[in-house]
Amino acid sequence: MRSLFLLFVAACWTITLPAFAQTNNDCDQLRAEVDYLRNALKMQSNPVFTDVVMGVELKIVSVVGSKRTKTVQVNALFTSQRTDKSGSFYYYHYVLDPEGNEYKVGCCEPMALSSDIPRSMFLTFDNISPDIPMFRIMKLNIYVDGQQKVVEYRNVKIDWK
Repeated sequence: MRSLFLLFVAACWTITLPAFAQTNNDCDQLRAEVDYLRNALKMQSNPVFTDVVMGVELKIVSVVGSKRTKTVQVNALFTSQRTDKSGSFYYYHYVLDPEGNEYKVGCCEPMALSSDIPRSMFLTFDNISPDIPMFRIMKLNIYVDGQQKVVEYRNVKIDWK
């Protein structure tokens, strides 16, 4: 009788074991999704600069320099707050360092904007000395549906890594 009971317990254990393994895999996928959403929320909630230009909210999320490659990458989020229509977005950017040197990023492909949906953009400025602690001026020439607006930020600190 006892061996029959142990056989029954062993059978139940082998039947339910794959279900636990699948649950752990689901937990890992859920953790990865939560981490992704947490990082996305952190990126949107802690911007370096925030501005609204022609119905488009602009958030400069980070300005990070690489000492190894001598580049600075600016991460920005754009969100259309206009409810009347969607639009397209163009930009042209340049920065000035404290010594007066100018670094440019040219025009890009137009970005389609939809209401309340953030779009991410990365700008990379090349050949920048790691000795430069900040940009004196960062100018953004923004074009939304054919209208132009210049946005200027001063003393933009660079987080060198």
